[in-house]
Amino acid sequence: MPVPSHGLSPSTPRNLEAVVLAANDHRHIPIIEGECGLSDFDYLWIRGLPFVCRDSVRPDGKWSSDYLAACFGPDSCTLVDCEEPYGTRQDTVDSFLRSMSTYASGPNVWKLKDYPTDTSFKVKAPIPARAFQRALPVREYTSEYGRLNITNFFLANYTCMPDLGPKLYAAMTSRQNGSTRLHIDISDVVNIMVDDGKALWHIFSSEHLETLKEFIISELRDDNQQSFFWIDSISSYHVYLTDEHLKTLKARYNVRPFTFEQHHRDVVFIPAGCAHQVSNITPCAKIAMDFLAPQSLQRCIKVDQNLRTCRQTNKDTLELSLLLFHCWMALSVFKKQLIQAKETDITDGALSNQANRYVFYYIGIATILM
Repeated sequence: MPVPSHGLSPSTPRNLEAVVLAANDHRHIPIIEGECGLSDFDYLWIRGLPFVCRDSVRPDGKWSSDYLAACFGPDSCTLVDCEEPYGTRQDTVDSFLRSMSTYASGPNVWKLKDYPTDTSFKVKAPIPARAFQRALPVREYTSEYGRLNITNFFLANYTCMPDLGPKLYAAMTSRQNGSTRLHIDISDVVNIMVDDGKALWHIFSSEHLETLKEFIISELRDDNQQSFFWIDSISSYHVYLTDEHLKTLKARYNVRPFTFEQHHRDVVFIPAGCAHQVSNITPCAKIAMDFLAPQSLQRCIKVDQNLRTCRQTNKDTLELSLLLFHCWMALSVFKKQLIQAKETDITDGALSNQANRYVFYYIGIATILM
């Protein structure tokens, strides 16, 4: 059941009808030029469409690999080899970020993934962390303080809070297996290219997930991998689909991904449950963050159920059930406040301004829990 519009912005967004038609018929990625409004986001997100926001990010200071290297300094990190998933080596963040392009002639394709892993981004580097939060489009949904970001309903003193980012990802120019293999996320994701790199993306609609898994099992199974059928290949970063794979997928299964390039300061929005992969055309540094919009709840729950049935991946990284419980309780309290304000004829501007947000959340969460 679709979640209703929250009514915080005009019901008719910029002319996106043709954009959505092109996305559905030809798999053209929707592109928002300039500022992305709430109504633009709603119009695309309720349809489960990924999109790119261009020419809207104006971060404080100069974002580049050298700038991030200076911010993080000689902090120890583990690099993974994009060509050999079990290949790793130790380095420092500043050394790797400053020398990504010089490694291109070697046999490995190194990547810094999910950094930092030992603490939060804002603790490790508070200045770029604040700049990232301010630079995010549609901050009501995407930021760690966003009023429409369901992940913000965790209690402030909750000790097992999942780390939703932001996180730094940096990798050399890709070869055969891309810089990020095919996978799905349980939550929504916003990803910003912070240097002058270029990356090729393939994003599949969530409705094609089962067909995609069928294709991988039937077409790409290695007979020597006895455990292949027990591994959720999409959840476990198992494969990267080549051009030949994509041609076969289109010809035999009529499934095509959104294919596009991400450039400096491009913001890519990926809905929960949309399988995607990335290949760096040049060395790239990106910062990404998880969030959860009410429109994505059904997709999020479907991914959560899929992960729970997978032998290899059985951890609920979002703690979804507990999150929805906290959200329900908070909205129940807000409902009482609205009723009391109405009964006493109190016209509280701040409270009234949140009423539409309450209705938006409450109906959406009730649809899931009932």
